[in-house]
Amino acid sequence: MKFHIKIYLVLVGISVIILLCAGYLVSIELKSYVLERINYELDTQIEQFEYILSNSSNINFSYSHYQRLSELGNLRLTLISTDGTVIFDSKIDSSKISEVENHITRPEIMEASKIGRGQIIRKSKTLNQEFVYLAKKLDNVIKLEGIDKDIRYIRGSLSLAKMNNLITSIQTKFFYVSGIILFVIVFITYFISKLLIKPLHEILSAAEDVKDGDLERRITISTKDEFGKLSKAINAMVEKLKEDLLQMKKLERVRTEFLGDVSHELRTPIFTIQASLETLLNGAIYDECVNRDFLNKAMQSAKRLDALLSDLIEISRIESGDMRMNLNHFDINELITQTVNEMQPHCLQKNITLKKKFDSEFNQVYADKDKIKQVLINLIDNAIKYSPNESEIVVAAENVDNGVKVSVIDSGCGIPAEHIPHIFKRFYRVDKARSREVGGTGLGLAIVKHIIEAHGSKINVESQVGKGSNFYFILSK
Repeated sequence: MKFHIKIYLVLVGISVIILLCAGYLVSIELKSYVLERINYELDTQIEQFEYILSNSSNINFSYSHYQRLSELGNLRLTLISTDGTVIFDSKIDSSKISEVENHITRPEIMEASKIGRGQIIRKSKTLNQEFVYLAKKLDNVIKLEGIDKDIRYIRGSLSLAKMNNLITSIQTKFFYVSGIILFVIVFITYFISKLLIKPLHEILSAAEDVKDGDLERRITISTKDEFGKLSKAINAMVEKLKEDLLQMKKLERVRTEFLGDVSHELRTPIFTIQASLETLLNGAIYDECVNRDFLNKAMQSAKRLDALLSDLIEISRIESGDMRMNLNHFDINELITQTVNEMQPHCLQKNITLKKKFDSEFNQVYADKDKIKQVLINLIDNAIKYSPNESEIVVAAENVDNGVKVSVIDSGCGIPAEHIPHIFKRFYRVDKARSREVGGTGLGLAIVKHIIEAHGSKINVESQVGKGSNFYFILSK
């Protein structure tokens, strides 16, 4: 069953229940009102008859006269003596009045005898009809000429048949009107349910399109109700899903490129080791003129392979978010001095001068000391590899407005402008042949970039071909 049909049936069901309850309450209130009016009429008529009787003590009692008065009052009037004998009943002929049984045991008379007034709704044993009875006990008995008994009770009654007919007539009209109202409600409710469910159909349609792969589909509901909020949430979710899928595709492309680069980088040292060992196994091991040369080649390739694997592990750990930062305040001058001293032996072969330069004796920064040392080592090592013999490398620290600027400046071959935007990518080389010749892995600058960005900073480079390069970054204090 469709959802809007369910809503429609629920609304119609509620309307029917409301109308039935309203009809029931109207019937109760109507009956109560009619009974109240009957009681008022009976009370008024009895008061009038009591007054007439009180002023007729000297007039001879006329049965037919009182019958006509009762008919004018539109009620049944009964006069009862102290012992319960019925003296007069407007609905009974005078010839049969003596046959009427004693009324002293009638409920309304018994109640009136006790408290002066008795009221009840019951079926008349005499007329076999349902009446509303109201009996009043007179303070003083009334003696009329022509009758033996004194009048002690005046009882008035009205048949419920007329009241029931009136109530039935009103109820019938009410239910006719209710039927018309229900028809209108059914008609309006159907269209309201269709209108209410329309946004849900659009949401469902959009969800189906997204499920089928249409990530450009958006819900156009702009209302401020729950449907509008749901639409905004779904649109935001689809947008996030689209971004995540694009990111996944990007990561997949990067992974594919990474695997291709790794396999290519690993193949070269492995091939060199394999070729050297095969040559030695084929007899060169016994040739003292060449065997040492092949062993050196295998050793250099093994070292390069070890460096490559170490850098791969490091950058994988960094890019996977597993790099943990241990931020502390320390003196960057002291760290630069320590790193420069450790890197001095690497400069001996090319007779490179490695210097440090500070604008003050103490430059405090807030960073991960070990990670910054790794950055300095990578940048200095890079500068040594690409600087000519007897050149100079300067590692500097100077205060700037937003922190301490750390620079590694060389006087090497420089980097062409078109390559600068790409040098921090993994395995990117400006001169691939020379990079392998000097033993670079192609990952050093990528590692530097990730570490500096993890500190909320950025690695920058200024370079001129033939004059050298300046790699610098800023650390917060």
